Amino acid sequence: MNDVQLVDMLSGTTPDTRRRLLKWYASMTDEQRLVVKSHQTKLMRLRDRLRLQHGMDIHVWAYAMVILSLRHLQHARESMGRKRRVDEASLVLLDKYRRSGRRMKRRGRQATTQEFVRANYPVLKQWREAGASWWDMPDLIKEHFGGRLLSRAALNKAYRQVEKDMEGWEEVDAAKIRDW
Repeated sequence: MNDVQLVDMLSGTTPDTRRRLLKWYASMTDEQRLVVKSHQTKLMRLRDRLRLQHGMDIHVWAYAMVILSLRHLQHARESMGRKRRVDEASLVLLDKYRRSGRRMKRRGRQATTQEFVRANYPVLKQWREAGASWWDMPDLIKEHFGGRLLSRAALNKAYRQVEKDMEGWEEVDAAKIRDW
């Protein structure tokens, strides 16, 4: 029996199923992969006698257990979707997987506008003091900063927030700052 057949026998998969599981594994976040790997480690400890019985190479054994771990996780997900009775161990595994899959919320347009305002605050402040209205600001930014599209409402909100954050800061003369 060659290594691939041994992997299929131990994990209970076919080559096609194994390919689908690995594709799914590739689309997971790092935290979800850690859940799979921790389950793999648990399976390797539980079934170590089987490896010794077959006299398997540790690398083939680890690969088979990754596939088996993915298969367990997929089965737990499908069982929950079909409202089947699910054992406690599968629920714990599925809960870890779900919690680890939460991705960070996207920063959105407001955060990028605020970063732009923070970086260019002195210029924007100068334009505002010169009498530029919020209606004029997007056009000035587009003209001077290379085609950036910012709405005047987002720009106004970000400017006010940066102004509020900078309240109480003292002005520092550039001549007083030493070059390192």
